[in-house]
Amino acid sequence: MLLKFYRIQLKRHSQVKTWTRRVDIFSKDYIIIPVYLNFHWFLAVICFPGQVPDATPNVPAKSDAKLSKSAGNVTSTDDQDDSVRTATKDDEGNSQTQGRNSTNSSTLYEGKEPLDSEPIPEASDSSTRPDGNHGGQRLKMPCICIFDSLNIPNRWKIAAILRDYLNVEWTSKKGSRKIFDRHTMNEYIMRCPQQTNMHDCGVYLLENFEKFFQNPFNFKNPMPDLSNWFDKNRIREKRNEIKELILNLKKEQLANSATNARQIS
Repeated sequence: MLLKFYRIQLKRHSQVKTWTRRVDIFSKDYIIIPVYLNFHWFLAVICFPGQVPDATPNVPAKSDAKLSKSAGNVTSTDDQDDSVRTATKDDEGNSQTQGRNSTNSSTLYEGKEPLDSEPIPEASDSSTRPDGNHGGQRLKMPCICIFDSLNIPNRWKIAAILRDYLNVEWTSKKGSRKIFDRHTMNEYIMRCPQQTNMHDCGVYLLENFEKFFQNPFNFKNPMPDLSNWFDKNRIREKRNEIKELILNLKKEQLANSATNARQIS
């Protein structure tokens, strides 16, 4: 089962590996992942992936045993479906199926995993860099932040798939080994503004993206509450900004086409 699980990781990676053939993503502070799932857009941000420590050579990693156990307990896996269910056992040994996060907002927000009773360790790397926006030092904490304007449960599955990708990408590009799991790169389902309809998800994704880069927050556990990051009026304004941008691009394209036509004639 573990071999089958790894083959699925390799297959997923092979579908996108050419996207980064000229880029070292591990030299970047942030990797932006727009996610489209079940007719809904939301944002995932991989933070400081290069800060995950190297795997200790010749010493079996604790996460390897968990990966093997998890892979051996996979009850259903579809190469074309990003959802994964894991079968677990309760205290009495009865089999049950359970997700990593409950639907409780505080649990989702803090990125905890009810399946694992062990505490989440502190960030393994404490290097910092000056931050002009906050006037202090920022902790480079490897993590995955997910901004979902519908706050749908089980978004941890996306983080798990992204960590699988990082594992394969590091091995294929670097030739060494890092362990990307929830102990070295935890996920955080952020408390962020929520849409009140079923058609504004793309605009919320763009606004979350821009707000994040305008003023990145301090990375710590727990993460800040961003519920009031922006209001609904900002989404209406952004739609108008996008409209104006498209119209201006059209005007520029028509002007350039007219200029080229005159030069040819």
